[in-house]
Amino acid sequence: MTNVSDTSSNRRDQIANFAEILLNAPARQNVFKAIYRGKNAAKTIGEIAKATGYSTKRVATIAGPLAHGEKLFEQARERRDGRVTTVYKKIPFVARNKAEILSNAKSRHALDRYHTKTNPKIWPAPGSEDTELGVFMEPEVSHGETEVYPRVQA
Repeated sequence: MTNVSDTSSNRRDQIANFAEILLNAPARQNVFKAIYRGKNAAKTIGEIAKATGYSTKRVATIAGPLAHGEKLFEQARERRDGRVTTVYKKIPFVARNKAEILSNAKSRHALDRYHTKTNPKIWPAPGSEDTELGVFMEPEVSHGETEVYPRVQA
């Protein structure tokens, strides 16, 4: 499968999207943490179930939509120990940004403060009203105003 997502120009938007998926969902966060923990690129469904304390069926129920629809990780079938089993593979972009995704997934307030292309956080310009605080911001520098001192000749 070819990944057509442009992570270089939409990095912060993708991180915010992944955080939104995990927001207020402790079971999803636990499965996500179990998959992206350690150096192994792929984890079996049994390893994830053991790490989270969930049954393999519960792990499959939680992880399936995250793998297929949301693309937080990849799902595949591999032969391990003579048996074919479901494995979940890390995506390098998500693995690199795991900490940022989880920190934004902690609360709606943290996610709302996160600056992205589609949700920019613009500070009010000096000389305009700050809508959040409801106060008038004074300009730090007024352009074109200088004090003129007359020359004193002796």
